[in-house]
Amino acid sequence: MTQKFPEHTLERLKDTYLSISTSEPDIRGRKVIDRNGEDVGHVEALFIDQGEKKVRILQIHAGGFLGWGASRSTSRWTLCAR
Repeated sequence: MTQKFPEHTLERLKDTYLSISTSEPDIRGRKVIDRNGEDVGHVEALFIDQGEKKVRILQIHAGGFLGWGASRSTSRWTLCAR
């Protein structure tokens, strides 16, 4: 899946030849919580800026049972905190 923005191309990390730097943790699968401490899902995928080779978007998977009723949303990397 590729999304184009003016002068930038975002691509799902797993669809590229790239990988996470060994000095940085891979956050895929980690729990995502909102400002109120509520669990909203987990990080399912990372989208990278091909030109800058940086993560720009997180895809968040929430809810569901065995794939039914699940939802996906995205969040800009800059809105995230550790």
